[in-house]
Amino acid sequence: MYNRSLQTLFAFAIAPCLLLAQSGTNDKAPKVATPSLSKPVDMGTSELRLFEDDPREIKFRLVTSWIPGEKHQGMFRYKMDAWKAYEATDEAVEKLLQRVSRCTITLELYDKDGFVLRRHVVPFHRGVNEQARLHSLYANDAFQMDAQEYRQFVNSGAWAVSWDCGFMPAD
Repeated sequence: MYNRSLQTLFAFAIAPCLLLAQSGTNDKAPKVATPSLSKPVDMGTSELRLFEDDPREIKFRLVTSWIPGEKHQGMFRYKMDAWKAYEATDEAVEKLLQRVSRCTITLELYDKDGFVLRRHVVPFHRGVNEQARLHSLYANDAFQMDAQEYRQFVNSGAWAVSWDCGFMPAD
């Protein structure tokens, strides 16, 4: 009789609780696959004439990615290259890039509506060839940016380069 009472208690009280625990619903929305923000994104190139007294253009290329961090302290990282946009002698390229290297170059990031997200002065380094001649400028840097800001930029924003060279006549 005691054994039968336990079986009845199990059937009416305990078994439904176990069934409900196993058949519960997941309140979390299913995860949607999104591309990794840490994957490099080539944002393209831009050709700019920096000097009024020199018709030659400099080509800038930007590649970006994002590194997560705690409490919205992720990092926008980028690589930027700058080089002369057309063929010339090594000497002519070197002179132009030396002049550009004395300028303050600023990377500007915009959202899809054209509002500035960030401005960052680019710390360029000199790229030299086997003969130690300057042939390009490059930067590989990072600064703090949260994931939402990065998405606003990389998904539908734009970038530009601004510069301040002061008065710097051609050599």
